[in-house]
Amino acid sequence: MGLFSLRLVAVVCLIATPGAGASAGARMSKAAKARLAARVAAREAKAGPAAKVVLAIEGPAFSQYDFTPPKLTPKLGGTPQPEPSPPTAAAAAAAPLRLNVAGYPLYVASFADDLSAEGHEVKTASSVWTCAVVLVKYLEYTAAAAAAADATKPSSSRSRATLPRPLLGPSSMVLELGAGTGLVGVAAARLMASKAKAASQATAGARASGEGGSGGGGGGSGSGSGSGSDASNRSGEVIITDVGSVVPGLLQTIAANNNAAPDGSLGSGESASASSTLHARAAALDWTRAEADLAEIRRRQPAPFDVILAADVVWVEHLILPFALALAEAASADTLVYFAFQLRSLRGERLLFAALASHFRWEKLDDAEYHPDFRVPGKITIYVMKKKRAEAAAQELAKEAAKISAADEDGHTDL
Repeated sequence: MGLFSLRLVAVVCLIATPGAGASAGARMSKAAKARLAARVAAREAKAGPAAKVVLAIEGPAFSQYDFTPPKLTPKLGGTPQPEPSPPTAAAAAAAPLRLNVAGYPLYVASFADDLSAEGHEVKTASSVWTCAVVLVKYLEYTAAAAAAADATKPSSSRSRATLPRPLLGPSSMVLELGAGTGLVGVAAARLMASKAKAASQATAGARASGEGGSGGGGGGSGSGSGSGSDASNRSGEVIITDVGSVVPGLLQTIAANNNAAPDGSLGSGESASASSTLHARAAALDWTRAEADLAEIRRRQPAPFDVILAADVVWVEHLILPFALALAEAASADTLVYFAFQLRSLRGERLLFAALASHFRWEKLDDAEYHPDFRVPGKITIYVMKKKRAEAAAQELAKEAAKISAADEDGHTDL
């Protein structure tokens, strides 16, 4: 599929997409829409069926980390217990290297065999890719930097940023698209749980301090803290999504991380600490039927998403437009998108950002914003994206339509 053709498809799909795109499309006449649709059909008929291009993709850069959950062994009485720790120092030194977030190791269920009958695009869901690790450690690094400084004062590393960098808090509503293993989603949930625990401890400390004061003042302070505690205890959620065949593996990953302990062991569900519980769930979201799948997700959770996460989700061309439209459907005007992208094809990059341009504006992270030990300059970039307002989307659509018309009149076949 040529770039010209894809941009035509993007414009036509945008017209039918709810939200900003619908407002933009309303400014185009029915005749103009019909002409665009006819041009798309003519171009596609001339070009023939679009081939599904599969790239020979580079393997993960952080392969030294082991994400396999510790094994649970059955115990008399039916309660599973972790296997005992290695008894010797030598054995301990040979223990797997774990990737930790907020003091907890991250685990990923092994479900490659469950995807054996799937296409190559789905089979890659069982691997931890470099983009996921880079995005996970960026989120943690940003949270740690904010905790160590005054978060209301932008640091020098963010001096050129025009889009905000929201921190994941206890009440954040988060969506992960194309989650694969679910590593990014469970890491986000872990950071949110850590923030909730810190807030709870701060509230308890403030309450204890107030109770230590005078009787009248202590009572007033206690009442105020109680009100603040109610607000801070409202729980957010991370919804981790991929196609339906990947969801069982995501459920296993969430369960393993829900039972995790800071020392790397696994406890049973009954004994897991409340402070380590992750507010995360898995759901099916197929980009080719995003409107229906998102409607089902919103039926259970109608609140708009504060943050959308996506890591290394588009590397085959035929999924670029479905991803862009699914992202536009999921995001609200106030949603911030963190999109980790690995450059594998200049053509794919050009197609992707052409498809996104009608709905989103974006900026790249500054070099200093990445975790210093987890960045891959020149290959992996994290984009912060925000949806355009309806008026901006309308202007963008008008410009796109003008380019298409001019190109057709000049006989150009590529933009």
